[in-house]
This record gives sequence, C-alpha cells and structure tokens, in this order.
Amino acid sequence: MKIDEKWLSDYLDHKQMNESGSIKKLSKRNCCLDGASVSVQASSLHYSTPRSNVGPYTHAEVGFPTVDPDEELLSYAEDKEHLKETVYGFVPLRLIVDYINSHGGVDEETLNKNEIFV
Repeated sequence: MKIDEKWLSDYLDHKQMNESGSIKKLSKRNCCLDGASVSVQASSLHYSTPRSNVGPYTHAEVGFPTVDPDEELLSYAEDKEHLKETVYGFVPLRLIVDYINSHGGVDEETLNKNEIFV
C-alpha cells in the first residue's frame, strides 16, 4: 500500500500512550512489500517535529533500515559509516514516505498483524 505524509503523520499521532500517560508506546517496524523494514518514531523522546506526544508531525526519527537509505536521507544519519545501524533525526515525512514507497509501500498484511512499525 502506497502511503502519503498525512497517512504517516496520522499513524504516528494516534499511537497509544503507556499506562501512566507520560510517553507513547513505540511503533512497530515498518515492513515494506519488497521485504525492507525501518523504524519510524515521533514523540517527546524522539528526534521529531514537533518534539511532542501530539502531532501532526512534519519530521520523524528513522532508525535501523534493513536496506541502505536513499542519498537524500544520508545527511540525517548520526553515524554515516554504519547506515543500517544508526538513527536519522528530524527527517521530513516526505523523505520517509518516499523511502517506504520506493520499497513497494507498506505491507498491508504486516500492517494488519503488527500495526506496522518499531
């Protein structure tokens, strides 16, 4: 399933809070149709804009992609030597959507099973 920025922001904004109501639960890994996966997070504890538990979000934290990221994402990497073992801070949602869609979009079967994302 191809996604857009609104879909991603809405998904990140509607994650459940933990029992104390202080932080959001982590999103599960985003699994793409071609088998690639990536973590996408947005909250007061992540490199996101706003850096808040309430969106809408314009930027999010990406982490630990299983496939090397596109050239546009490289400037956001904390560790440019280990691109699959690092986080990418304050990445515009447009670039995240482009990355996911370039790998076939979200695997709907995984989405239904795991809520996507960690």
